[in-house]
Amino acid sequence: MKYNPHIREFSKNSHYYNEYSIIQKVVAREVIKRVNFEYKNILDLGCGCGAIYENINWQIDKFVGIDLSKEMLECHPKGKNIILKMENFDNILDFSNYDLIISSSSLQWSKDLKSLIQRVKMSQKDFIFAIFSDGTFKKMREFLKIKKTFLKSFDELCSYFDKDTKFEKLEYKLFFQTPLEMLRYIKKSGVSGGKKELKIEDIKRFIHYYPHNFLEFEILLAKKFYKF
Repeated sequence: MKYNPHIREFSKNSHYYNEYSIIQKVVAREVIKRVNFEYKNILDLGCGCGAIYENINWQIDKFVGIDLSKEMLECHPKGKNIILKMENFDNILDFSNYDLIISSSSLQWSKDLKSLIQRVKMSQKDFIFAIFSDGTFKKMREFLKIKKTFLKSFDELCSYFDKDTKFEKLEYKLFFQTPLEMLRYIKKSGVSGGKKELKIEDIKRFIHYYPHNFLEFEILLAKKFYKF
């Protein structure tokens, strides 16, 4: 399997990014950079606060954003050509009204991602997806001996798509002053998806002995443009 590595490093204290959505904003920009056609009707799965929309630099006729969070949709840009829907993107069956289906940093939350991608493939609509994979927080999980993660492996995610889909692996490091700052970031960033709290003794061990000053992120970028 071939993919192009894309590795960048960031400091959490950089004034250029919001405190807890640094990586998501960077990934959204990378997604739009790879869109090489000015699509007019776009569907954004898991649109959040609008990172994808804010990076679109061409005129569009209709932008539909789907998200389960009312709070996220409230902070999304508004406009006559913007339609925001509070619903589960797993339930979408018809993609026929769109030229481009796009998603950045959201599809890892799908309850049945393989089925969702299958429906997208059957629609034969152009798509580009950025999905967090299990290399994210890998060193932290190893240190805490956390064996399971809701994130799927890079190779498993690739297997959901057709072989002629183009893949890239995006990798980032985000640096922190202390392990405690890392824990705060993980809790507030919406990346971890962890439902089970760490034990007090694990938290103490992490704060006092974690040997790294960064968190790592791994993202699959998958795209297929039928027009090209």
